[in-house]
Parts: sequence; structure tokens; C-alpha cells
Amino acid sequence: MDGSKFRAGVEIYGRVMRYAEVEVGPRGATGGAPPLRLVRLGACDFDFDVAEALLDLAGPTHLDTVSTAIREIFDGSKAEALRAVVHPWNGTSFFSPLPEGMPPSERFEQLRQEAAMLSDASVARPVRVKATPVRIETLSDGRQAHWHHVLRLSDSVHARFDHVARHFSEAEGARAHEFVDTTGAAAAVVGRLLGAKDEDPMPYVLALGVYGDRTEYALCRGATWYFGHHAEAGALEDGAYFGAALLDRLGVERSEVGHLFLYGEDADPDALSGIEDLLGLEANPLNPLAVFRLAQGGTDPFVLASYAPVIGALLR
Repeated sequence: MDGSKFRAGVEIYGRVMRYAEVEVGPRGATGGAPPLRLVRLGACDFDFDVAEALLDLAGPTHLDTVSTAIREIFDGSKAEALRAVVHPWNGTSFFSPLPEGMPPSERFEQLRQEAAMLSDASVARPVRVKATPVRIETLSDGRQAHWHHVLRLSDSVHARFDHVARHFSEAEGARAHEFVDTTGAAAAVVGRLLGAKDEDPMPYVLALGVYGDRTEYALCRGATWYFGHHAEAGALEDGAYFGAALLDRLGVERSEVGHLFLYGEDADPDALSGIEDLLGLEANPLNPLAVFRLAQGGTDPFVLASYAPVIGALLR
């Protein structure tokens, strides 16, 4: 594709690192989403907890092992940085409403201080955060609030990813990696699958990621990311309870949810059947390969749904 860009990413959970690379073409004259091509997709297993090595550092670092694996996986890649998609429990991840029209410098400083306080870091010291505008809400008094998602990981985690992704960027001072929240990545897949349909009112979409005894909740309004959350919800009834609590907290009626998707390491048809009963919807696998209109053969769609976060990170 002439004028296209390449994006590479990884998602780590336990001993598994999933990876993907996407070629993003230029937008056409009529606008709309740019064309996509899947360049590579796969997973590699380690004999150690790769998530712990990169995000927790509770034991040996294994950084050179991970760095070698990433270099071999993306050999020949044209991507200029590595997008690392992280689960919300691996860092400080939250949503914050700010007054619409707030100057960028003030907006960033406000979010930086909030991230520092929530992560027990010093407010006076620099804190690296990624702030993503999400949606605009009109308040009861007519004022508008611009909701932002904020993701913050420690400097030590940034340093480890600088090491394992150092071969991606050759420009001096350029960052070789960036972080993406998994719920935002899942929402990007939802947005591509559903598109900007002109529905009035737009239905809400709930995508649940199942990872052991944790469940992620990515809520969209139509194709737009609305909110992200996670909870300790290993049991079927717990997943439904926290899903209902999230909707109640945001003032969303259960009847307003028009689509229900499932993704994650432990996603399967019976993973969260309670949420289906709650919403009166059947949970479909959040299959990211449908974004590329690729033939899926006999592959289990719930296995493909485990790749939703890493592919979604490349769509944002």
C-alpha cells in the first residue's frame, strides 16, 4: 500500500506473549476507516512468567531472552515502535472527566497529578502517563466534560520495554515502545466490527475479557469506547454481578446493551453464561480476524478471540 504505515504489538499474560503486525493504508478520498492488512500473527510460550519479568520483576529479569524473541519475531518489520498492550491490573488505569476546552498543558498536568496520587508516586516528580480522549458528556447544567483514559506504568517498566524493544527505533531520542490498555484495544476491535452505524439511539456494546480469576469489561457506545474496568470475577455469578454493577454505576439500562462479546485467555462458551442471562443476549467471540475479512478455517473462534487485545492495540 503506497503511503501505508506498519504497526507492531505484543500482549503478555502469564507465560504467553501474543504478537501481531498490521499494515495500515492511507484513507481514501471518501474518508472512512483506512484499509488494513495483517502482516503477522502468532504467540510464543516461555518457560518463565514473561508478564512477571516485564511488569512485576519479582524474580530474574529474563530481559535478554525476551528481547531476542521480539527481535526474531519482528525480523524485517517496518514498524517504528512496539505497542505493548497491558491489562489494567498491571498498572494504574482510570478514567477522568475534565472541562471541555481546558488548555492542553493544564489538562495533562491535572491527569499527571491524578495518576501520581493513584499510584502512590510523588506528585512533585515527573510521572509518565498516556492520556487518551474518549468521549464528551453533556452535564445536566449544559456544560461539557471531556472524559479521558489515563494509563501509567512505573519508570522501571518503561526501562525494561526500552530494553526489549530498543531495535525498533533508530531515531535518537525516539521512544521505541508505547503502552495500550487492553479494554481500549478490545473496544477498537468492536469499533471496526460494528462500524459507525447511524442508529438512534446507539446501542451499548459490552465486551468481556476472561483471564483466570479476573474479568475485564470494555463498554462501548456504538463503535466508541465508553468505559473500561476490571474485577476479581472468577465465578460465573461474579462476572454477571460486576457487569451489572458497572452498568448501574454508569446509569446504563440493561435493555440498552445491544451486543455482547467475549475475549481473553480463558474465554469459552460457558465462561460467563450469567451475563448472558442478565442481558438476555448471546455472547459472541470477539474475533479480530473478521476485521481483515480473512478465512478462519476450522479454528475455534474463542481461540481467535484471545488475539483481540494485541490486534486492537494496532487499530487505535
